[in-house]
Amino acid sequence: MSNAFGSRPPRRFTALLGVAAPLLGFGSVANAQEDLGIIVPAYFYPGGAGLGYWNDMNDAADDVPLIAIMNPGSGPGNNLDPNYTAAVDNLRAAGGTVIGYVSTSYTNRSLAAVQDDIDDYVNWYNLDGIFLDEFTNTSNASHLDYYETLYDYIKGIDPAWTVVGNPGTSTTEPYLTRPTADILMVHENFGANYPGYTPSSWNNNYPSTSFSHLVHTQPSAAAMLNNLDQAVAQNAGWVYVTDDVLGNPWDRLPTYWDQEVQRVIEINDGGGNGGGPIKPGGLETRYNPVANGSLSVTDTPGDRGGWAGVEPFSNDPAGDANPQVDFVGLTVAHDDNAVYFRTQRDAAAANPLDFHQNIFIDADQDRATGFIGGGGFLPVGVDFLLQGGTLYSFANGANQEAWGWNSVSAVDFDDSPSTDIELALARALIGNPVAIDLVLNGANTGTGSVEDYYPNTGDQTLGSYFTYAFVPLPLEGDFDGSGQVEQGDLDLVLQNWGLDTDANGLPTGWINDNENLGQIEQTELDRVLSNWGSLAAPDLSGASVPEPAALSAVAALLTLTLRRRR
Repeated sequence: MSNAFGSRPPRRFTALLGVAAPLLGFGSVANAQEDLGIIVPAYFYPGGAGLGYWNDMNDAADDVPLIAIMNPGSGPGNNLDPNYTAAVDNLRAAGGTVIGYVSTSYTNRSLAAVQDDIDDYVNWYNLDGIFLDEFTNTSNASHLDYYETLYDYIKGIDPAWTVVGNPGTSTTEPYLTRPTADILMVHENFGANYPGYTPSSWNNNYPSTSFSHLVHTQPSAAAMLNNLDQAVAQNAGWVYVTDDVLGNPWDRLPTYWDQEVQRVIEINDGGGNGGGPIKPGGLETRYNPVANGSLSVTDTPGDRGGWAGVEPFSNDPAGDANPQVDFVGLTVAHDDNAVYFRTQRDAAAANPLDFHQNIFIDADQDRATGFIGGGGFLPVGVDFLLQGGTLYSFANGANQEAWGWNSVSAVDFDDSPSTDIELALARALIGNPVAIDLVLNGANTGTGSVEDYYPNTGDQTLGSYFTYAFVPLPLEGDFDGSGQVEQGDLDLVLQNWGLDTDANGLPTGWINDNENLGQIEQTELDRVLSNWGSLAAPDLSGASVPEPAALSAVAALLTLTLRRRR
């Protein structure tokens, strides 16, 4: 087979090990209903086996949004290749989008050299945009100027062209707002690390189509399906998961390609009328990771102070004609071990926590595997029912008219006051899912009673549900978002000692304060020292970990030095 990269070695996407985390209490996902697309680093030559992969992408492009990144030779190559001309034209005719790979070498390549590569693509192939690899992710003004210049150059060729920038990790907001790219690739890493990834909180303020995630070395098809759901829950509009591995994890399509495409179809279909997976997102998606121990439902009856700053779902107007339960509010949060629910009810319809209050939980986000009610009126397949203070699991019968529930466990709750109830259950009881879909039901009885549903679309048509995503908690002390507490975090603390971040914003390179902002002082230093060497996810490598005795000595010296400096 011809060498797709000519005489030059192939460049792969840079797999930076950056992991950023949202500040505690953040959680709404913008534009959760945008269709999910697949973005493929198509670093395989359109001949021999590689031609089969291009044909597979042609088939998929008829069913899902698809971007292919062509890469003849770590860029456009040395000359036009007729095989690429045919492959590009065929994929575009099938409904796909093709963009050309260009390396920027973290601004070390001259603008002229990068523009020459772009011009070669323009002269040789009929493309839809450019992929700028090895993108910086700092707030350096000269870097932003460099990429903005390239963005303007590309848009000058064709304003409709798509520009994708790949820092491969979390980055700063100006890269999107300048703009320097239409799509930012904010995650590129191993499959083992992806469950521990959380995007920067500012990502939630923009359409999902502004962000893409790449996951490689993911051997499990089942894990791939979870990865797709996680990407949607984290507001990524473009995603690609493969079981291909380093050195070049982009030189073939994954063995589970057909399953990946089918899952994206299902996500975009929203389940249809025939059951099947429901698209993550529903009406709204939230995620609210909180510190372990910050929420407790039994310590102080009536105390709801721990919910401060935790974002609720949108309220349901009060005033439904229900004598027992009329839901008007729902807030969900989680820590490493538990998930917490806070339900608020119309005062006129209040009663103690009992069988009238039901929280329907679709733990696998698959409507085909749970209870959907007689006639199929529920928008989710209920795997678990939290009724009153007890958790039940669905016992599937021959049909939806022959069903039952198995008692799983009593749960902690506080129903004082009865209009503002909080409950807590171990995440393991519902299978430690990546995300869950939720519907609340007030099972009202009596003459003239009407059952209450929340969210409420009036007729409970399909699509009326909330989604809650279990994103990991931020790693304490990982202030630079590298995924490990190491020298870079210590340097940030020392360089910015005494800075009031409430007044001045986060300093350059600082991603997560772990304190919802505030002054950078002894607390931050303690977090670095006490978590030195900790990892946010498996398989990360980085700074060596000092021995305990040496670390104690470092702590004492730093504290003394900083006292003198102050």
